[in-house]
Amino acid sequence: KNKPLNSNTKNIIAKERLINVRNSLNKLNSYRISNTVALKKIISSISSKKIIYGVGAAPRACVLINLLNLNSMQIKYIGEVKDSKKINKFVPGTDIVVKDENILIKKSPDLFIIFSWHLSKKIILKYKKNGYKGKFLIPLPNIKFI
Repeated sequence: KNKPLNSNTKNIIAKERLINVRNSLNKLNSYRISNTVALKKIISSISSKKIIYGVGAAPRACVLINLLNLNSMQIKYIGEVKDSKKINKFVPGTDIVVKDENILIKKSPDLFIIFSWHLSKKIILKYKKNGYKGKFLIPLPNIKFI
C-alpha cells in the first residue's frame, strides 16, 4: 500500500476492473458449488445400487475425488493405463486403489466415471472397442451420461 504502482501493475488493475474479475470468480465459485452438490448426489444414489469404477488417476482426478469426499464404498477402483507407476497404489487422500484399466474393463462395472474428462471421447471409444457395454459419467465441464 505504501509503494507507488508501476505502469504494468496499473494496466493489470485497469484490465481487471474492465472485465470485472470478482464477478467472474463469483460465477465460477457458484458453478463449482452447484456442480459438486449435483455430482455428490448422483454418485451417492448410483453407488448404493450399482458398481462404479473410475478412469484416469491424474492429479485432476485426485482433486475432484477429494473434493467430493469419495471412497472405495462409492468407487471401487480407478483404471489407469497398463504401464502406469500408479497401479496398485491409492488415490492420494483416499482408500481407492488404482488398477490396470484392462482388468477393470473385463470386470464390467455398471458405470465408469471418466476423471480424465478432457479425453472422454478417446476413452469411450477405447473401452467400447475392448468390449465394455456399460455407461459412462463425464463429470466436467457439465455432468453428462453416455
